[in-house]
Amino acid sequence: MSLGSGLYSIAVQDAVNYALDKNIVIVAAMGNDYKARVFYPASLPGVIAVGATNGRDERAFFGNIGKHMSVAAPGLQIFSLDYLDNQGYRYLSGTSMAAPFVSGLVSLLLSEKPGLVPAEVKSIIEEAADPLGEDDFSVEYGHGRVNVFNTLLQDVVNHYGSIEVKVRNHGMAVGGVKVLIEDIDDKTIVQSGITGFGGLDPDKNGVIRFNHVLYGNYKVRVRMNHSQSELISVDSTSNHVSTHFDFDSPTVLIVNAIKRMNTSLLTNESVYMEYLDQLNIYFSSWKIAYHGTPSIELLKSYDTVIWFTGATQTDSEDSIEVLSIDEIEILKDYLDGGGALFLCGNNIAEELSETDPEFLSQYLHMEYLESPLSHSRVYGRDILDNMDMSVTLLDDDQIALLPGAVGILDSSDTSAEMDWAGLLWNQGYRLAFSSIDLNQISRCEPDYFLENILFWLAGDEEE
Repeated sequence: MSLGSGLYSIAVQDAVNYALDKNIVIVAAMGNDYKARVFYPASLPGVIAVGATNGRDERAFFGNIGKHMSVAAPGLQIFSLDYLDNQGYRYLSGTSMAAPFVSGLVSLLLSEKPGLVPAEVKSIIEEAADPLGEDDFSVEYGHGRVNVFNTLLQDVVNHYGSIEVKVRNHGMAVGGVKVLIEDIDDKTIVQSGITGFGGLDPDKNGVIRFNHVLYGNYKVRVRMNHSQSELISVDSTSNHVSTHFDFDSPTVLIVNAIKRMNTSLLTNESVYMEYLDQLNIYFSSWKIAYHGTPSIELLKSYDTVIWFTGATQTDSEDSIEVLSIDEIEILKDYLDGGGALFLCGNNIAEELSETDPEFLSQYLHMEYLESPLSHSRVYGRDILDNMDMSVTLLDDDQIALLPGAVGILDSSDTSAEMDWAGLLWNQGYRLAFSSIDLNQISRCEPDYFLENILFWLAGDEEE
C-alpha cells in the first residue's frame, strides 16, 4: 500500500482488521518525512511496515523510522512506472518504492508455503532479514533489510500472539471502556482500544481482543472511575492470553438521540461528559445517528441511562424526529424492566402528544401543555430544592403532572400555580424528565443539577 496519513482512522483500522482476519497480508510504506512518527496504515498492528534503504544498505535520507517498522528494502532511485503520464518508466525514490519489494517477497513466500497466516508471514520475513543496526532490531531499519533467499529457507515461526481483555462492572459486561497495552521495558503504549458494545453479538459486549501483539511482557491497564492493571506475558507457550477486570463502580450510558448531526444540540454530549468527569462517574456514549438504536441488553448493562434528544425551532421545519418508534419501544422495555432513566430535551412532550400519547401518559406520566415555557427563571423543587436557575429558552415544553409524578422544575412567576418543566417518577422504575437541557442552565452549577438527578436515580436519596 503506497498511501498513508498521520491521522488515525477507525475505518482504516476496521478495514485492516477485516483483511487480516481473512488471511490477507497487508504491506504498507512507512512514509517519507524523515522522522520518527506514526503513519497509518503502516503503524497499525499486523501490518508489515516497510522503510527504505539506499544502495549502500543505509537508511534512505527521506524514510520515516519508528518501533512499528517491520523491515526495510531498497527505495532510492528505483526504476518504476511513471505515474505522472502512465505511459513509461522513470527513476523514483520513496518508501512506496521499497514496499513493492516486500509485497513481491510475500507473494513468493506464499507460493512456497500457501498455508501461512499473516502473523507467520510477517514473522518469517522479519526473522530472515539482515540486521543493519547495532542490535537485531532498530527503529531505523526494523528487523533489517529483507533477504529473499533467507526468507525462502526460513522455518515457519510466529512471534505474535493476542491479548483478550474482558471488563465487568457489578458482574455485567461493560462496553466503551478504554484498555491500554503498555510495553513494560520502555513504558510505551503498543496498542489501545475500547471494549465492544456487542450489538448483534452479545458475547462481544465488554470484550476487546488485541491481535498481532509481539511476544514480550506487558502491563494491561483499564480505567473506569479508578484504574486497574495486570502484568502478563505473551510468548510461544502463552500465545493467546485472556484476562478480566471486575469493577464495582457507578456507570452511566449517554445516549445521544439527536438525528441531525450538524445541529447545535450536539454540543450537549460534551457537556454531559464534562460534568460526569467532574463527578468521577464512569460513562460511555452512544450516538444513534451513527450506531442506530441501542439494544435493551446494552441499556441494562449500565446503572443509569441519560437519554437526550430534541429539536430546536429551526430544526422543526425539517421534521426532525425527536423519538422514533424503535426508540420508544426500547425505552418502554427498559422502564418495564425497572430501569433508571434521565430523559431530557426540547419538544419531547410536544411530539409524543401527537405520535404516542400513551407513552407520554402511561410511561412518562405527564400531559403536554400547548404553550411553551415563557419564563427564563426556573426554580428547583423536591430533590432540586433551592436551586434558582436562569435558562436560555429553546421552545421548551411546559407539562402537567399526572397522579404520582413529582415536579422538580417550576418556571412559574408565582407560587399560586406551577408551570412544570420536569418531573420524577418512582413506581416500578425510576424516571427523571426535564424539557430543559444542561447547556441551557446558568446562575447555578449544572453539575450540581446533574449530580442530584443521578443521586436520586441511584436510589441514594434520603428518606
